[in-house]
Amino acid sequence: MYLTNQQLAGYLRRTLSNPSHSNSNSKFHTYPNGGTVKSLAVKMQRELDSIVQNIPEGSEVPPWVLMKVSQASNAINSVQTYIDYYGKR
Repeated sequence: MYLTNQQLAGYLRRTLSNPSHSNSNSKFHTYPNGGTVKSLAVKMQRELDSIVQNIPEGSEVPPWVLMKVSQASNAINSVQTYIDYYGKR
């Protein structure tokens, strides 16, 4: 299944900006570095907006670009899965 640029942008935007996941939560067994994660997520959101605006729908991109975006999507999905799991325990 392939996602359009807008679908991918929407998915990442929802994943990164969900306020229920940005609060400090004692259920997370990690160091207190949520501020760093949130700052990086905001930076990624800006960069993603730029990508979405600059790649027209249906345009061709080099294979390495698709690979990097797919890897980023998988990485964000892993983080979201972790947050969903530990945020509900």
